[in-house]
Amino acid sequence: MSVSVSIRLPDETARALEEVARAIDRPKTFLIRKAIESYLIEQADYQIALDRI
Repeated sequence: MSVSVSIRLPDETARALEEVARAIDRPKTFLIRKAIESYLIEQADYQIALDRI
């Protein structure tokens, strides 16, 4: 199951996203999903590190 999410990006960020998506021949949604997944993993790791202090 997936959920639809709407976001607003600054023009410069949207252009960069479009350029990278085109360069690697992937949809923008793929890049956005991967970026969010990476961020969430990083935050979970950060929280684990804080909990150990």
